[in-house]
Order: sequence, then structure tokens, then C-alpha cells
Amino acid sequence: MRLPGVPIGSVLVAMLVGCGDSSYPWEGGGSGSGPAPLPSSAPAASAGEEEGEPSKPRFEGGLFAKCAEGLHATTSDPVRDVTRLALACGPSTGMTRVGDGPHEGAVAEGTAEVRLPMSFEEGHCYRLFAVGDPGIEDLSVEIRSGHGTLIASDHREDRVAIVQPDRAVCAPAADEVIVTVLAKKGRGAFALEVWEVPGH
Repeated sequence: MRLPGVPIGSVLVAMLVGCGDSSYPWEGGGSGSGPAPLPSSAPAASAGEEEGEPSKPRFEGGLFAKCAEGLHATTSDPVRDVTRLALACGPSTGMTRVGDGPHEGAVAEGTAEVRLPMSFEEGHCYRLFAVGDPGIEDLSVEIRSGHGTLIASDHREDRVAIVQPDRAVCAPAADEVIVTVLAKKGRGAFALEVWEVPGH
């Protein structure tokens, strides 16, 4: 391929630089060691959208934020609590459960996190709900890319974790991610559910 007025060497350098970038869209830089930021709000509607053209569905704010307000773990059974929490937020936002039921495990402060592999599909949006038993005072859940970059995390400091607190996590590219579950304070059993909205 030859572009008029552009030296061949410039084209080759540009192609080689592009081919060397193996990062995912959410890996724009940084160490990935800090807390996952909340993405900025969606841009304002364009003139076409204001005139009645259909807009893409939004997977943030509104019911995504309101469904979890005031919800707390009320029993000593994490499976029961996470099921109640997920059913309060999942169906009302158009999401469906991934898998047959919750993932269960145990975590303790000062020990290694539990790592759960998960496949992100391009264009799908996900939300994770987790609850620890009363022995866990602060349950932490994170999603990391296949390269270890922090994609999203919960922002609560109790035994309930929602990733993210006011929106779904939408995958711009397919990736094999790792969900990590950690007890920042306390120890005990946990249950985690994954919900999704396909193909937006």
C-alpha cells in the first residue's frame, strides 16, 4: 500500500507501533494498584437524540444506583442475602443471572484473596453482587483484566459488595478477567452472583 506524499518508512513505523500494542481498551496506563475510579457520566445527548432518534441504552445511574440504596445484609446466610440483593437490582435493570447460582467461598483478613476466572464478552455489561457472613466486617471485590489491570471494584466498607455501585461494567473487548474476593476486615464465608446485559 502506498499513500501519496507519505514516505514508505513513515508508514512502516506507524504500522509497527500499532502492532506492538497488546493492551485492552481499559488499560490506558497506570499501575493498576489504586482503587478503581468511577467512570465519568455519559456525555449529554446529541442534537439528533433530542429530536427523537433512539439512543443507546444507559447502564448507569437511575435504577442501577437506586436499587441498592438502603439494602444491607440482614441474615447470617450470605447466599440468602446475596440472592435478595441481586434480585432487587438485577431484573429491575434488565439484567439476567450468569450461571446457575452464586459462587461460594471463604476469606480471612491477612490471607490470600479468592480468585474466580470469568469471561467478558465484547459489548456485554456486567454487575457483581457479593455478601459475607457476619464475621466479615469489610468484604472487597475487584475485577482485573487478563493483564492484571484493575477494571472495577466495590466502594463499600461493609460485608456487602457491589461492582460497581451505580452502574454496570461494560466490556469494550473480550477478555478473560479475574474476579478477586478479599476480607479487608474479619473472616467468614461469602457468596457472589454475576449478572449481565448482553449486546448493547
